Amino acid sequence: MNVAALRLFLAALAVVPLIAGCSSEGSTVVDPNADKRAQISLFAVSKMDSSDLVRYSELTETFDPNEFERANGISLSGPIDAIYNFETKLYLHQRDQGMIRVVDLQTRKLLGTVTGFPTKADGRMCSMAFSNASQAWVVCHGSKNLYQVDLHSNVISDTIPLPADPTFVGTIGTHVFVCMQLPDSTGQIGILESNSGGVFTINKTLSVSSPVIFASPSTYATDYFFLTSGTASGTPAKTYYLNLETLDMLYDLELGIVPLVNYIGMEPTYAAYTRSESLYLALPSAVVQIPFGGYPTDWIPGYYPVLAADPYSDLVYATSPDSLQVKRRASDGTDLPDLTAPSPVHSIFFLGVNRGE
Repeated sequence: MNVAALRLFLAALAVVPLIAGCSSEGSTVVDPNADKRAQISLFAVSKMDSSDLVRYSELTETFDPNEFERANGISLSGPIDAIYNFETKLYLHQRDQGMIRVVDLQTRKLLGTVTGFPTKADGRMCSMAFSNASQAWVVCHGSKNLYQVDLHSNVISDTIPLPADPTFVGTIGTHVFVCMQLPDSTGQIGILESNSGGVFTINKTLSVSSPVIFASPSTYATDYFFLTSGTASGTPAKTYYLNLETLDMLYDLELGIVPLVNYIGMEPTYAAYTRSESLYLALPSAVVQIPFGGYPTDWIPGYYPVLAADPYSDLVYATSPDSLQVKRRASDGTDLPDLTAPSPVHSIFFLGVNRGE
């Protein structure tokens, strides 16, 4: 059974207990908005020399601007380069300032600021991942370090030297995957354990043909995939698939796309992964959809390296840097009317349905 068929089989099995569990519940309450798009998203936008968060509701088809400024009475200087979420908080990366703003998910209240990351020539933040309620990890391209962040105190609690320049960091359970670029332009994945008692060392390394620019666990958490950039000298971009039980590579696939070397060291606003096991990736000619274990197909024509996908519905938003126009495409391939944001968009994050209202 191939990878895609196995995932469809597992999904079918997951539905059976849900149906059986509803048999004694009596009448079903139908959500009157169930047939409508109800996703809520946040746009990180720039305004002159400051930035803010703008909320958009698919249900009401309206923008609600100045969410951060209204909640805190101040504006943010410099752009918000990426939005991350863990549990009840948002983490807003500001690369030029070397800081992360910690914001309450529901109220947008500023809860703290993590400072001390390198800036500009000394390295710039390019990825963040979370192990548990108290522990996160950040890498900065140009700085050969892995930064551990204490999520309770909002401080850098440890700096772990790395053997090469990091390009991405990912986690699942206690595993921390630090992806690096070697001097010969090949890639390496170092595996650490988050519960190592405070002494963090790379326990295992895996070689890949070029630097990793995006990675994620599969929906069923049996595998982890890594997307490599390819190189200008002809090394192709690939996806690598890791068995999470053995921590060995299962296989890799050449994607047949142009090398994405410009994404090395950038925040991964150019890619999004959903629970349907679909990776959406911005190429110079189109946003493509790549199924887990499969090959890319064109999804949205054009170059839109700022994108996001709702993980549950596969509604995709995509825009060009500093543009006001946002492309939208539904999971069934329906192209929806463009949105016109109130300010140029730098990053997009889906809050979900009826969250953060």
